[in-house]
Amino acid sequence: MLRTFALAMAFSMGTSAFAAEGDGAEVLKSLEGSWAVVKCTENGEAGSVEGLDIKNLMCIFKGDVLFLHFFPKNAIKPLGRIVLDPSTKPQSIDIFNRKKTDTGIYELDGDTLKICTSKDQAARPKKFESTKENKATLIELKRVK
Repeated sequence: MLRTFALAMAFSMGTSAFAAEGDGAEVLKSLEGSWAVVKCTENGEAGSVEGLDIKNLMCIFKGDVLFLHFFPKNAIKPLGRIVLDPSTKPQSIDIFNRKKTDTGIYELDGDTLKICTSKDQAARPKKFESTKENKATLIELKRVK
């Protein structure tokens, strides 16, 4: 599952042409910092992320870039340049990488963030659910204080 999440977020650090504007930029600022991965479901199956214990994984938002922090190796990898659109229902997220754009939805509720992304450039998810049929990845994060 981690590989899918990481691939969904993989990107090129070269350009900032996708920087969020307006309300999306405000939400990006509110996401700044570290977030622990507390749940991950892929294709309807919950548990580890590609064999890695999710307790050893953290997401870091810095500007419009999302990074993964792997413990105990202490490795940090840039995953994707993100653009948020809080005006849509549900709120949308686009994740840019070198080869494609992955689409998804997000929900920020205090110190809890849910992100549900499609795989293989499938249609943007409409609900926060991961099933064998929709082949989505649903991840829940908690802000680290």
